[in-house]
Amino acid sequence: MKALISTTETGPLGLRVAQVVADNDIFPVAASLYWVSCGSEVVADTYWYVEQTNTFVTATQPAPDYAAQFSAAGQAYLDSVAQSWQYNDIATAATYYNSTVAKFQAESAALVAWRDQFWVAAETLMAEVLAGTTPMPADNAAFLALMPAAPARPVV
Repeated sequence: MKALISTTETGPLGLRVAQVVADNDIFPVAASLYWVSCGSEVVADTYWYVEQTNTFVTATQPAPDYAAQFSAAGQAYLDSVAQSWQYNDIATAATYYNSTVAKFQAESAALVAWRDQFWVAAETLMAEVLAGTTPMPADNAAFLALMPAAPARPVV
């Protein structure tokens, strides 16, 4: 069986399955469509195709928790940058925000501002993905590439 996938019709679960036909019944399609092998249980307009995992899901199946996956990747990245500045993690760096030591205060301020921008961008991206207006990042690296760049370490 082959499922006809529409790249222009995205939803919260993935790409729309527009049609399902037997292997020998496929036909040429527009550039915004393509064929994918599928099981006989896949039904057009009932199943969605998730490109990242090459799987089919229905609205009754739990969608992969990409928000949790990307959140964990984001937190790990924030922590790794803070660790490269010799803090245990981003949370520890944030505790120096009101430090009386200018170096620690400046570093904390830079990291806290970046952390805030990062999570606002991440929440905006996930809302756009769920609304179907932005494609799901293919993996953690693609997600992180869409986030604000880490700040330069302040020199005080």
